[in-house]
Amino acid sequence: MAEVEEAVREGHEIREINQGDADWRVEGVRRDGRRFAVIYDNPVRGDASAACVVSAWPLRGSGRR
Repeated sequence: MAEVEEAVREGHEIREINQGDADWRVEGVRRDGRRFAVIYDNPVRGDASAACVVSAWPLRGSGRR
């Protein structure tokens, strides 16, 4: 959960528009080096400082080598 929050906080300025069920998409890197994606809504109920994570998943090909 902490890595997802960190990805949203650090990636928010360079986020991409998401075409599906959430507003935005960012990518993050777990402490073990594996990459993941997060989609989230922001603002939430008019609060620009709030984000609601809709989903997060590992990216293919990002396993440990």
